[in-house]
Amino acid sequence: MNQKTRLTLMLDELKTHPSLRLKDIMQLTGTSRDTAQRDIVKLAAHNLAERNYVGISRPNTFNKLD
Repeated sequence: MNQKTRLTLMLDELKTHPSLRLKDIMQLTGTSRDTAQRDIVKLAAHNLAERNYVGISRPNTFNKLD
């Protein structure tokens, strides 16, 4: 599976789940830990997801309180 397909799959999954753990991403895409990490970095760099301690979450999941 190429990176574009993996990223699309991850984004589709984020539409139905607020966050994804690294382990979930590895199972979803059938990739190694390093490949999943690179995909997470790519999504975060393009502001399509936010990195967190265990994986990724939807961007702007937490609203700022004014």
